[in-house]
Order: sequence, then C-alpha cells, then structure tokens
Amino acid sequence: MLKIGHRGASGYEPENTLRSFKKAIDLGVDMIELDVHRTRDGRIVVIHDETVDRTTNGSGDIAHMTLAEVKELDAGKGEMVPTLDEVLDLAIGKVIVDIEIKDEGLAESVAEAVKKRLEGGAKPEDFVISSFSENELETVAAHANLRRILLTRRAPQHAVAAALDLGVWGIGAPSESTHGESVDDVHRNGLKVFVWTAHESDEAEAIRRCRDIGVDGIFSNFPDRL
Repeated sequence: MLKIGHRGASGYEPENTLRSFKKAIDLGVDMIELDVHRTRDGRIVVIHDETVDRTTNGSGDIAHMTLAEVKELDAGKGEMVPTLDEVLDLAIGKVIVDIEIKDEGLAESVAEAVKKRLEGGAKPEDFVISSFSENELETVAAHANLRRILLTRRAPQHAVAAALDLGVWGIGAPSESTHGESVDDVHRNGLKVFVWTAHESDEAEAIRRCRDIGVDGIFSNFPDRL
C-alpha cells in the first residue's frame, strides 16, 4: 500500500508548499500529491484552489495573476507558492509525484513539463497524473505515456467503465465511499484503488478500515499515520 502525502504533509506544514513536501519526504512517504493551476503568464503553480484567498495572505484568481504577483504572497510560515518545476526539483528521485490537474486545458502543459524531466533522466514511474476530468486524462495520454488516476467523488466501482475506456492505472475516491466490495470490483478489472481520508473525523479508524479492505494507496495530511 502506497503512503501518499496529501498536498505534502499538510497536517503539519502549509499545504502545497516546498516546506510541506520536504516534511512528507522526511516522513518516508512513497508519493506526494499536489495540485496545479496556470497563471496569467502561462506558468504552472502548485496550489489547490482557483484563488489564492484561502491558502495565502492575498486574494484573487490565479488565472488573473502573473507568477511574480503570486510569488509575492505568503503561503504560510513565510513560504511562497511554488512552481511545478520547483517541486519536481525537490522530489524527483526521492518519491513519486502525483500531479492533480485542476484546470481544463492544462494537461498538455503538464505533460510537456514531465517530458522535459524524462529527457533529463527521470523515469516514467516517477510520475502519476490524476484528474476528475476525463478530457484532461485523455490529453495527457496523447502526449506522454504516464500512469494516470481517474478521480471520482462516488464509490470507485461507479468509475470502472470510464477508467477502462481511458486506460488509466487506477481510481481515486473518498474513503467514506469505498468499501470492500467496491475495492474487489475495481481489482477484478485490473485497476488500483486510491483513497483520501483528509476530511474524516476519525482518520485513524478510516486508515485501519481502508487497510483492511485492501486499497492500494491512501492520501493523508498526516502521512506518518499510514
């Protein structure tokens, strides 16, 4: 079972910052998960929301801001919002990097960023691309042969047909929607199951249950608990 740092070790450090990813790596994760958006001047930055309001001391839509404007903000404990390249510089060769594509139309840019790393000596297994968007996952596949995860907010068995059509590696789903029968169904179709527990009221119990039903990986804000 893969231990996955959700936005790094975001239970300990400001989410999606270099500080958070360093903490996750220090805690021995197998994979870090991050979210990407594109700035007005076409740079890929690592941040979850479409706006900077929740996670920084600023306000505004990322799509309407330049990279320089985003970099002026405090993302917590003096950290800046990192670019995708900055996170890849930190993580490649240490852990798998799961890049979740948030914006429609960003897949090609993400795939090209990864391809540059592959040309520089990184391995395809160093990367995973995930998204709720089937279109984005299709675009990634058209540009690079990378492992992909189809995300769903429903029980994972409901995404099997779409996942098989897309040829993805696995399905990501909320832990509260994932049960033993659904995991077995996904596994019978040759796919993996990854769950997130970040919003569980009792994460320890959620982790125990997910281990018991045989999921292939867990995303956690506190990856040392996995």
